[in-house]
Amino acid sequence: MSTALATNAESDATARPRYGTRGRVLHVDLSTRTSRVEEVPEEVYKRFLAGYGLGAWLMWRNYPAGADPLAPE
Repeated sequence: MSTALATNAESDATARPRYGTRGRVLHVDLSTRTSRVEEVPEEVYKRFLAGYGLGAWLMWRNYPAGADPLAPE
């Protein structure tokens, strides 16, 4: 690889974060056939570990306290 290509690749990698979700999560409601995109703050990726942490954060954020985990909703 030429030096110019290596330098561009390195600067590109450090210029923007490389998250698997690109900083966004898609919520899909199958019952109403709607979807929405939620921007995830960069701090969430730093505080919560990998996909498990992001999943836990999304559950904590989107489900009300005391919700029945086996309810049809």
